[in-house]
Amino acid sequence: MIAVLTGDIVYSTSAESSETWLPDLKEIFARIEDRFELTGNGAEMHRGDGFQLGLHDPRQALRVAFIIRAGLIKSTKTGLKMDTRIAIGIGEYAYLENSVNESFGDAFTRSGHALDEMKNTDDRLALSSDSSDFDSEMYVSLTFADMFIKNWSQADAEIAWYIWMEDLTQSEIAKELNISQPAVSKRKKRAHIDEFELLLNRFETKTKYM
Repeated sequence: MIAVLTGDIVYSTSAESSETWLPDLKEIFARIEDRFELTGNGAEMHRGDGFQLGLHDPRQALRVAFIIRAGLIKSTKTGLKMDTRIAIGIGEYAYLENSVNESFGDAFTRSGHALDEMKNTDDRLALSSDSSDFDSEMYVSLTFADMFIKNWSQADAEIAWYIWMEDLTQSEIAKELNISQPAVSKRKKRAHIDEFELLLNRFETKTKYM
């Protein structure tokens, strides 16, 4: 059982060039590869502005999806806010190659189909597994999570990044950003980090027994 994340950049066609977002996305992937156990050689770009990565531990899938979106939003350098759609597929695999684009199986199929279904909607988070009950439960939660993330400012995304990717405490974040700890606490509340943690814990608990 693995998790596959398939995504594409939102607003990439409106950006002047891929240089607006590609270096930042590659840096995000490099950091994720250092912390999480990815399948094969790690995350890969495909379909121009698309990407895909596999995780050996499905419990980490939603956290990684949040980290990718937080990393992109905090790194926005133009007036156009960068973000991404991400579809999580959880399932078995038939073949795992060093290149994630050359691997295949149920998890890959589910992830790809879920992303395709999102493209005609405003949704930017989707999940597909072999448990319809789990998918239905998560759909509601992901809808609210997606709404919060879409409303993140760069400062909100920055706090999420330091908490989920860097694993820093509030005092450490305050020192890193050269702001007060109460200011960090205020940003954390505005970004709904505590509510996201409830969802992450639920997701990790449910996927543990799949």
